[in-house]
Amino acid sequence: MSEKKNTQKQSVILMCVCLLVAVVLVVTLFVQRSSLNAQVTQLNADLTASRAEWESIAADKEALQAQLTEQENALKEAQLSLEESTAKAAELETQVADLEKAGADTKAALEAAEQAKGQAEADAASLIEAKVALEASVADLTKQLEEAKAAAEEAAKKAAEEAAALEAGVADLTKQLEEAKAAADKAAKEASDLAEQLKAAQKAAEEAAKKEEPDGQLTATAKGLFSDVQVAVMLDDKGQIAFLTVDASGETPGRGQRCMEEEFTSQFIGKTAPLMLGDGIDGVSGATFTSAAVVEAVNQACAAK
Repeated sequence: MSEKKNTQKQSVILMCVCLLVAVVLVVTLFVQRSSLNAQVTQLNADLTASRAEWESIAADKEALQAQLTEQENALKEAQLSLEESTAKAAELETQVADLEKAGADTKAALEAAEQAKGQAEADAASLIEAKVALEASVADLTKQLEEAKAAAEEAAKKAAEEAAALEAGVADLTKQLEEAKAAADKAAKEASDLAEQLKAAQKAAEEAAKKEEPDGQLTATAKGLFSDVQVAVMLDDKGQIAFLTVDASGETPGRGQRCMEEEFTSQFIGKTAPLMLGDGIDGVSGATFTSAAVVEAVNQACAAK
């Protein structure tokens, strides 16, 4: 009878130890679940602070998934342990059924074991709920990362389109510049041809003037701004300028060509060479080179007498 009681006590102790191990395992899982919830909260805070760091979040996601895998493995182990505990509890229930007749103490121990079993099952259910919530959070993070990636791709596409439009505008502007350059080259060639024609006409005029040059008329030329300026001078008996004509037809219209007008040539009448621009001879405004060429040509003509 004593041996039977000892056996019963050992069975009860074994059952209590198993239940205690199950409770410790469940508490450990609950602590790990709290740590995992803290990690998820920190991850959500990091995502709210800066979505620009999505690559880092992706890395955190991978780490979190690895932790989730570890937790799932731990949960599986816990479930296996729980199943083993359940199996052992079933064995204990069988033993308790046999020991119910032994006394009220054995029955109380059985009730305590059943309560521990219920608590372990409740904790396991809580862990499963936490796993589902964590999976939902990971899915939400994945969706947000995909949306951020899509937004970045859209921005890159828009930037590429704007760059293409800018390149097209630059190409069009380059074409317009080339056309303008071609037009300018054509205008320069036409201006050069016109200058050649003017030079030919001036040379012909000079040759004609030489042929028709009256007695006592002195001629000379000096370099103007764009062409040679020719003058025809006649002196009186005192050596003073009595008559002056200027041919500045190759100079700038409206400026240099004004040196051919009487308003300018009349300044020379009655004066004796050598003359100096600015000393009794006022140059035409905006035609300093042409005015100086006229004075120089007049001095050359008078000196040749």
